[in-house]
Amino acid sequence: MRIEHELSAEQDDCLAQLRALGRSDLKGLFRELSPPKLQDCVGEFEAELLCQGGSFSELLTRRLLSSYGKWIGKAFEPTSDDAGFGYTCFGKGDRVVANLPSTIR
Repeated sequence: MRIEHELSAEQDDCLAQLRALGRSDLKGLFRELSPPKLQDCVGEFEAELLCQGGSFSELLTRRLLSSYGKWIGKAFEPTSDDAGFGYTCFGKGDRVVANLPSTIR
């Protein structure tokens, strides 16, 4: 399992802008975006949790996910033009483990 850690300057700036948004703004942006083509989502992607809507929501979300280890990203593999599978990546010590498999349609 491999997760890239280096961001380009442009990606770093974009992430900083996303970190500055509140939950409702993030949800609005998410609704406006077109989904990526499944064929463009191949591999493992490092991620971070953005604003969950307040201290309690953030604590709850992080607590639920932490039972598997530190949440560090998602992985996707298409099996056809409109379907595939994925899993969630968690850090446990110095290794990355896959858990919570999912079907993508």
